[in-house]
Amino acid sequence: AVEPLTVSEMRHAILIDPQMPYNTLQEYMDNQDYAETDKDMENRIIDLSKGLLEIRNLSQRSDKTGTLVQNRQRSRPDSEGVFAKLDTQVKDTFLKALGSGISRVPQIVHESVSDFLVSQNGFRTLTEDGSSMSVAEANVQLATSCIRYIFLDDIMSRPANATKQLFGTYPLVMHCVMLWIDYVVEAHKLNGQNGDEKVEEDIAKFFATLDPSLDRVIHLYQSFSREELFENGMSIAHVVC
Repeated sequence: AVEPLTVSEMRHAILIDPQMPYNTLQEYMDNQDYAETDKDMENRIIDLSKGLLEIRNLSQRSDKTGTLVQNRQRSRPDSEGVFAKLDTQVKDTFLKALGSGISRVPQIVHESVSDFLVSQNGFRTLTEDGSSMSVAEANVQLATSCIRYIFLDDIMSRPANATKQLFGTYPLVMHCVMLWIDYVVEAHKLNGQNGDEKVEEDIAKFFATLDPSLDRVIHLYQSFSREELFENGMSIAHVVC
């Protein structure tokens, strides 16, 4: 992920498969192996990762708001982090809605694990059929999952300014709305080093899927953020390039 997901966010993140024909969150919950609680999700992460991940508190400090912001900003030293972009009231609503789950984050047990998975074809080694995907492809898939989540009928039918209800029921919505474009930009940047035509085709398909509902996505972003998604005269193409 562009920024670390909390355990609460992970419960929904692992559900969303863009290839599935579901249109509501309930359909995903009914047809996927849904973790009902944060504790169930923590146990699942430990089991599925076979010890490569652990769950850590962001901090033992009681000030979870400040701690989460600082940790998410440190995860991306090239940016101020998503929380710096949020409207103050929206940020407070989000943190209250997620409660204690906001302070628990899966992390790799050691930096060498990340090197093994990304640089040494570790993902291919761990899959049964030996298949894998590049980091650029993974970023396109994450962007697609973000948009698929935003396009769920449950979310699309709610007023964009109903943030308390959105965050309480859909803890992943803030991450998806604020960061989907970061995944696309990262995919384009990484692919520039390799020139994989498949990645460029996947990005083109992504934008074709996004186009009919782009206005809704922009409206959601601007209802959460203190900033404009695009500056005057800019478009998605300018941002990616």
